[in-house]
Amino acid sequence: METRLTKGRSLLDPFAGSGSTGLAAEQLCRNVTLIDNKPEYVEVIKKRLEASKVKNRERVFVVPPELPPIESEEAKRELQMALVLRDQQNLYKT
Repeated sequence: METRLTKGRSLLDPFAGSGSTGLAAEQLCRNVTLIDNKPEYVEVIKKRLEASKVKNRERVFVVPPELPPIESEEAKRELQMALVLRDQQNLYKT
């Protein structure tokens, strides 16, 4: 991450899990957007980031809406990406 993503650039992790990528990004002064569809993982991420040594960072936590059951893994990924794009567009509305 340090060599491929220069300071000030942003990283998107749509499958954040426990937030390890987010911790690394913050420690390297990179902007990061972490997304996970499980509210319990979002809570784990919150706790890990708040306990980190990195302070004075703006953090926004969003739990996406519950998704209906989808059988196909490809359809799941497509829907999650559509939600990510929608949420990113909403961030830039004034």
